[in-house]
Amino acid sequence: YGDQCLRMLKIQYRMHEEISDWSSEAMYDGKLESGESVRYRRLCDLEHVEENDDTESPMIIIDTAGCDMGEEKDEVGSTRNEGEALVVKEHLERLIQAGLRAEEI
Repeated sequence: YGDQCLRMLKIQYRMHEEISDWSSEAMYDGKLESGESVRYRRLCDLEHVEENDDTESPMIIIDTAGCDMGEEKDEVGSTRNEGEALVVKEHLERLIQAGLRAEEI
């Protein structure tokens, strides 16, 4: 169909609007909106998840600059960062301790 069959996504139903706002600005010229059912949803809104700093915020950004977590490249050019992976693992463990189920991640 080529250029004759195009339709832009207008409403997303997967994530809190604080998260989707980034992709809306970056890829949809600010036109992507969040559906009502997910617009303000947080992890702590799940009845089996406790409310704490890790589950209240819909998005966190962890600045690892200056933390001596250098990236490594393998022989085929893939990049990895074990220090950053450990930070993610520790955060996920806190979410699971708060009641989030592994299959919900």
